[in-house]
Amino acid sequence: MPLVVGTDEEAALRGVERLLRFPGPKGITQEIYTTPVKSAEPLRMLASGFVTGDAGIGHIALTSTRPTQIRSYFNTVFDARLTDYIDETMSGLKVKIRFLRVNERHHTIAVGNARRLPIDPIRTRVQHLNIQAATLDDVAQSYQRVHEMGFGSLTVGQHTNDRELSYYARTPSGFDWEVGWNPIVVDEATWEPSTHQGISIWGHLPVGQTIIDKLAQFGTGARSLARPENAVPALSGTGIADD
Repeated sequence: MPLVVGTDEEAALRGVERLLRFPGPKGITQEIYTTPVKSAEPLRMLASGFVTGDAGIGHIALTSTRPTQIRSYFNTVFDARLTDYIDETMSGLKVKIRFLRVNERHHTIAVGNARRLPIDPIRTRVQHLNIQAATLDDVAQSYQRVHEMGFGSLTVGQHTNDRELSYYARTPSGFDWEVGWNPIVVDEATWEPSTHQGISIWGHLPVGQTIIDKLAQFGTGARSLARPENAVPALSGTGIADD
């Protein structure tokens, strides 16, 4: 496995003592670090704060044509456990999403795929990133600012599995940024994986989506048929039996 030591300049830029870099699924480089630089100075921001600490910054969601291998990668490297599944139909495609956790947060990684079709309809390597706001007011006020600036992607809604209330905004790179509040916390002693039907209980409706956007998504899926996806076999173990 290629393992690269970050330079002193790279470590300083990230505010850490040192870092290592190694391959991740879909060409997303993984980095691990030691001893982050901390400051007693409060952040200058409009929000009251974010829920991080031992649970980490939030979660990452991606789509894949090889979801079992990606789940195996995160299990091998990060000891990720299956939390639950969601079955959903999007634009006529049956989609299955696997939610994986590495701590008490409901999920740190979500991996979605079109069932029985080897296509990836998302043009960016990451489908969305999530951060957890400290208060409901933070979510509401940031939602208003995002929509006033025209960056809305999905309206406020609530998810079926982790019960998080959230909205999605579009980033300059094209992937979505989810701002959420108050998801459930997993109890490792009692949790049992299950399958939920549908992503949202209510809300999470597309903002300003046109037929052109839909056609572009179908085109992205078609092009993915000819694009190999690297699931990093050296770090994906022997695979995990999956539905």
